[in-house]
Amino acid sequence: MRIYEYKDYKKFLNDFIASKPKRGRGEAGAIAKHLEVEPSVITLILKHDRDFSQEQALKVSRFYAFDMEATDFFIHLVNLKRADTRELKEYFISKLEIIREAHLKKKPVEADQKISAEHFGTYYSNWYYAAAWLLTSVPEFRTIDALSRRLNLSRQKVGKIVSFLLEAGLCTEDEDGNLLFAQRITSVDSSSEYLNNHRRNWRDRARVKFTSEIDPTDYFMSFPMGLSKEHAEQFHKELRELVQRFGSLLVDSPEETFRCLNIDWFSF
Repeated sequence: MRIYEYKDYKKFLNDFIASKPKRGRGEAGAIAKHLEVEPSVITLILKHDRDFSQEQALKVSRFYAFDMEATDFFIHLVNLKRADTRELKEYFISKLEIIREAHLKKKPVEADQKISAEHFGTYYSNWYYAAAWLLTSVPEFRTIDALSRRLNLSRQKVGKIVSFLLEAGLCTEDEDGNLLFAQRITSVDSSSEYLNNHRRNWRDRARVKFTSEIDPTDYFMSFPMGLSKEHAEQFHKELRELVQRFGSLLVDSPEETFRCLNIDWFSF
């Protein structure tokens, strides 16, 4: 995020909003609604001499799902603008420089690196973390608003999801704050304590789908049967081989639609 290049939070926020689709039309109103103030207040702040309070600065950071580091930087930019004395201004300038240097020293996330153990619990706690992560592989789903509409979740909820994806290294951001899909290893082995959570999360989504309007491209089947042990073992073997062959196709398959195999086959 380009915020670390700025010394004035108003300049940053105006540029950041202008980078949004349609040059950010409607963004000021959305911020005002989130802060529970009149839109004219946001205009006075962005275009004139009024400033955000610290609490408002925090809410703006959460509205845009800034990570903790960017949130600290943004709040200190606001503090710098509000400071009345030279001594206090120098204090916040030094705080900003510390954050900026720490950010620049961060090592970039390596491709195909496994997410850390501390993030597994959150990632496997609900279906929407994996869903949001996969969706960011497509350009049209690289903003909070786009993910909110696709997943039918509130903007605030998606903001928290995005913050986690950034913290876990599952996504990065471009200079305009758009999300970029980062290839990471999220699979767990069969003995993992998180595996059953993962299974339950997506089977719950399958139940939601087949109890509502089913898309013609979805496929659900329950097929209780009696068969010989030999045929049961053969079916088990062929099913595993099918999944393995199918998985190998995904390596070079472009992200054009999103599916889950339980085996229930449905779009999400």
